[in-house]
Amino acid sequence: MDRFFRCFGLPGALPLTGLLSLLALVLALCFPTPARWLCFAAMLFSSVGDIFLMHLPVIEKHLPNYFVFGAASFMVAHLLYALCFTRLIRRSGAALLNPGAAIMIAIALVLAVWFVCSARRLGRTDQLPLILVYIVMIALSCTTIFSYAWSQGFANPMAILAAVGAVSFFVSDLIIGLGMVMGISRYNHLIWWFYPIGQILMILGVGRG
Repeated sequence: MDRFFRCFGLPGALPLTGLLSLLALVLALCFPTPARWLCFAAMLFSSVGDIFLMHLPVIEKHLPNYFVFGAASFMVAHLLYALCFTRLIRRSGAALLNPGAAIMIAIALVLAVWFVCSARRLGRTDQLPLILVYIVMIALSCTTIFSYAWSQGFANPMAILAAVGAVSFFVSDLIIGLGMVMGISRYNHLIWWFYPIGQILMILGVGRG
């Protein structure tokens, strides 16, 4: 998808991630609630993470560990998304722990074990600590989103959108993890399809906050 946004010699991901942050900002200004502003902050940190990971020469030259900075920005984004949807859950009076949350926790545990076993088998454990910490953070955000969607059921279609968005975001990060740990890169072209769609659905899924 990012190739459709290329302009002035810049990677298409740059204007695309900027538009995603702009969407979150517009919605926060139209519906100024704490959840909406948390959502905007989460998208803003995501955009910062995107910029770190775009292989821009100026960043690679001055920040050799640019990938760590990018991952850290996304971890903050996931924490903010978790706070956003936790606020929505508490406002609705629902419990934080429910079958939706349990499903996501189970998936995250299975994924973490799979990455550890695969990394040890392939002898590629150098990035494993960072990946495991990142799995914890994305599991935190996805767990709260799944919990919110489960608590709302089909009465709130926007919550279902948020859950679908969380899955799409999760898949994009899974593809990145496959490349880092297992050297599988043939799916990389799908990252900028799953990622922006996931972000859009999560941003919309907050509703009026």
